[in-house]
Amino acid sequence: MPMLRELLGCEDGICGGRGGHMHLASKEHLAAASGIVGASLPTAAGFALANSRLRTNRVAVAFTGTGAMNSGMALETLNLAAAWSLPLVVVCIDNGWAITTASEAQTGGDLVDRARAFGFTADSVDGSDVQSVHKKAGKLINAARRGKGPGFLLAECPRLDGHILGDPLLRLARKPLAEGKDLFAKVISSATSKGGGGIRDRTGGMTRMMSTMAKARRTPAREGRDDPMRAVRKAMDRQKAERQRIDSEVTEEIEAAVEAALAGVGESDDA
Repeated sequence: MPMLRELLGCEDGICGGRGGHMHLASKEHLAAASGIVGASLPTAAGFALANSRLRTNRVAVAFTGTGAMNSGMALETLNLAAAWSLPLVVVCIDNGWAITTASEAQTGGDLVDRARAFGFTADSVDGSDVQSVHKKAGKLINAARRGKGPGFLLAECPRLDGHILGDPLLRLARKPLAEGKDLFAKVISSATSKGGGGIRDRTGGMTRMMSTMAKARRTPAREGRDDPMRAVRKAMDRQKAERQRIDSEVTEEIEAAVEAALAGVGESDDA
């Protein structure tokens, strides 16, 4: 609940609503996120190393995407995690895109094979099938907890919305049948399939989840009330003369730097 409220910008989120989904961090919840592509792997490896040294019997989990798996820090983490047999599980979400680039256009080979080459126990799963994800992720987590080394799970998930706010639901709007029919069919199939909890338990769990989200959303977000930059701007507005002086100095320095750069270009051309 505190993490959900953080994602919604609520004041009682784990970072007071200031971290959001990209910059949240909580020592109490042993959770951290970063806006740097691929940073979740070394961060989780640090948690896993601490778990190993402190003998906590805990497993660290990193969530990342296919594009991030091609970053240097991600590959270095795969190597060290395997070399040190860290209790780490990497969940790679494959929605077919790396921001706006198709995954197959910038990823060589198969990511499951890549993880196995480093020494991970690796598997793939249909990310829309909750029961399959629970089962396969559980096996990897249990193996890592028993000292069997790190695990890697590639979860294929459709991306209904865009990567950024500028293109929400773009593909679903363009091709609603092609993009949406498979997902909805899998959700219905999973909800009515045999095994797991009964229909009452499933619908009850869904109701509780939706109620939690609705309750969290009813709390007003911060909307910049405690934004430190907003406080600075207000202070500067009260000191108009000082602000104008700073603006003037900054402008002069920029102009001087541009003139010096242009002069250097002219001298090199003469030479």
